[in-house]
Amino acid sequence: MINRAASPEPALRHIKAPKRQGSHWEPCPQRRPPHVRRICIIQGHPTPGGNHFGHALARAYAQGAAAAGHEVKTIRVADLEFPILRSKQDWDEGEVPPAILKAQEAIGWAEHLCIIHPLWMGSMPALLKAFFEQALRPGFALSISGKAGWTKRPQGAARAWW
Repeated sequence: MINRAASPEPALRHIKAPKRQGSHWEPCPQRRPPHVRRICIIQGHPTPGGNHFGHALARAYAQGAAAAGHEVKTIRVADLEFPILRSKQDWDEGEVPPAILKAQEAIGWAEHLCIIHPLWMGSMPALLKAFFEQALRPGFALSISGKAGWTKRPQGAARAWW
């Protein structure tokens, strides 16, 4: 049995795809095989630890995806240190916390997002909403364009959202 208290998992984790042995194709150094995806799992349960169904679901998804040859990064929102945004000015002009910058990097890297969270009062937990407010702010997911107002900035997995 692993003592998780002695070796906590990092908030951002990268699982590399296992090398295929005896495969009929040899991957080109510059390109991945077309069926291999970069997956970012956002584990949105607000309780750190790993003793909830959502934690188990995220681990199983990551293990299955890695076993299928995909690259996987996991963001555990409960383990990130970031303040909530309290005003539009904070959202527009506030400094992005380092933990959110790393999360944005993982989201931008991904071709596929998997968001796992419990339903609390019919919606996602407030901590996950605060995370999305921080992560999907101007300059990353949106930009201001003259008369048109907000425009989308698709990149990585964000392309699939728009």
